Formats: sequence, structure tokens, C-alpha cells
Amino acid sequence: ILDTGLILQIRDAWGLVVQRLRGIRGHLLTLALRHKHTAMVARTHGQHALPTTFGYKVAVWVDEIDRHLERFDEAYARVMVGNLTGAVGTLAGLGPQGLDVQRRTLESLGLAAPLSSWHSARDRILEAAWLLVQASATLGRVANEIYHLQRTEIDEVREGRRAGQVGSSTMPHKQNPSTVDLISALSRLVRAQMVALTDAAFQMHERDGTTWRIEWAALPELFIYAGALLARMEGLLLAGLEVREARMRSNLDLLGGLILSERVMLALAPRCGKQTAHHLVHDIALQAQDAGVCFRDALLGDPRLRGCFSPQMLDDLLDPTAYTGLAAEMVDLVATKARPRASGDGAEALMATQGNTNQSLYATEGM
Repeated sequence: ILDTGLILQIRDAWGLVVQRLRGIRGHLLTLALRHKHTAMVARTHGQHALPTTFGYKVAVWVDEIDRHLERFDEAYARVMVGNLTGAVGTLAGLGPQGLDVQRRTLESLGLAAPLSSWHSARDRILEAAWLLVQASATLGRVANEIYHLQRTEIDEVREGRRAGQVGSSTMPHKQNPSTVDLISALSRLVRAQMVALTDAAFQMHERDGTTWRIEWAALPELFIYAGALLARMEGLLLAGLEVREARMRSNLDLLGGLILSERVMLALAPRCGKQTAHHLVHDIALQAQDAGVCFRDALLGDPRLRGCFSPQMLDDLLDPTAYTGLAAEMVDLVATKARPRASGDGAEALMATQGNTNQSLYATEGM
């Protein structure tokens, strides 16, 4: 009774989770399409790397969320299984008709019947929990990225601000990223419950109360934290992020053209080979940094490159908005890909058992 009731609760929460994820996906996709050509700095190891676009950064998040939604679809049939197999799982008390009684009983609840008892096999619970952990980790990463992009020194993205909102109780100038702060913390709390649930999976014999009871505390907490995280993220996106395009452009110029060193190297490579070109451009880049001169002037002034580049050619090569690769095209690929809407998302089963009142749980993604 307790295991089957737990699955029914998971099923109800499952629809809410999927609804929130689809809503978040829709808001992020709109943002990705709007900014698919908005050039910004891509950072690796915390340092300026190459130009990218903000839309492409967001499209990577959308693509990841799509994979989570596919996982929810695929896992639905495995997780939504009840259990009516008796004290030790043999159905002995129900006699020869036991399997039929179990099937018909669970069918009336909209659940599948197991092939064998899962009193001590907690993989279904672990799978449901792990899906939430994965989705929460993604949204925590998104929140953490927004947090760092809002740092004063970067200032490329800001949380939307409500009229009259106070950022700090003592420093009137501050606009703290309070919502992404919370989302990031919640993602860690969701993950932390997985440790307890993994311990609960080490069941002994045919049922073990010392570990079974762990689920009763950890699983509800995990769903509550995940629900709060999803609601906060959707609210953040509904309020709108402030994308500071001018600051993104100024940050692209922060290194005086050095962010385009790869492009210069690749343009030089046909003349002298890639490795020699890398050595030359690396040497000139270091000299430019040490001397505090812009990369363009250092390239034009280096005798080893005399005759290789005209001033106009360098101006073209050092335009960061012209070196974002296929970022915009990949945004379109994410936006237009066909995401299968398998029956495994639980829509039909949920509506059949709960009636049409819950149809809104499976509304199509907002745009």
C-alpha cells in the first residue's frame, strides 16, 4: 500500500515537473532566438576565449532541457508501476489468481503491474529521483551562469527588477541576484537528497525497515526542493532577464583584439603552416600584452609578418561579431528539431486516471 501510494504521489508530481520544465524551455528558447546574433565573450577556464552569441549560450541550455524531457518520457513506463505482491512478494495469500488480482487492481489505479515484487528493489524510486537531480543540476548551472554574468566586472546579464525592489538593506546601489542565488542553493539541496536515497536502496532480504524509512523523509524533501527551484526559475524568466548588449560588445573589446588571435593564426597558416603560425601569433600576443598595445598594432609592427596583412584585412579579421561561427545556425537547429512526444510522458495515463481537470499539466510549451 505504501509503495503503490508513493508511486501515485510521484505520478501527480511528475506532471507538475514536466509542465514547469516545458514552460522554462519555452521561455529560454524565445530568449535564444531573440539573441542568436548578439555577440558576446565565450569564456573557458574563467578567461576570455573566443566570441560566441548569447543566443547560442542559451540554446545549449534548451538542448540540455530537451534531453531531460526525453528522459522523463522514456522513464515514465518504468517508474509508474505499483506493487501488490504480499508480505514477501510471492502473492501466496491471493492464491493462483494473484497475478490477475494485482494486474486488475493496479490497472484501476492507472499503474502497470510488476513482473516481480520490488519491495527491496528501489531502482524505480532512484530513477525518479535521479531525473529530478539531473534537471535541477542543469537549472542550477544556468542560475550560476547568470550569477557570474551579473558580476559588476562583467555585467552582461541582470535579473529583472521589480519597481521598488531593494537589493541590499544597507547599500542602496546594489542589485543582488537574489533569485539565482536561491535557485543555485536549491539545486544543491536536491542533489544532497540523492545520497540518502542511494543509502535507502541497500535493502536487506525481502524488505528492510531500516533503509525503507529513509525514503519517507528524503524523497518528499527532494520533490519539494525541486518544485521550489522550478517555480523560481520560471518566475525569473517570466519577469525577464535584462540582456546588456552594449556591455557584451565592450567586453569583446576588452583585450584589444586578442580574442581574435585564433582567427589571425588560421589566416596566417596557409603561408607558413599552422604550428609556425601559432608560435608567431602567440609570441606577438604576449608582446602586445606586456607592452600594453592593441593586437592590431602589434601585428602590423612585427617585421616577421611584413606583407602578410593589410590594415583593412586586419580590421576585418579582428571584428568579433564576424567570428561567431555557426552559432546562429545551431540556435535554429535546436529550435526546429523534432522532439518526440512519446506516450511515456504520461499524458494519456494521467488524464485517464485523474480526468480532464489535469489537462493543463500537459499543455504544450509556451513560446
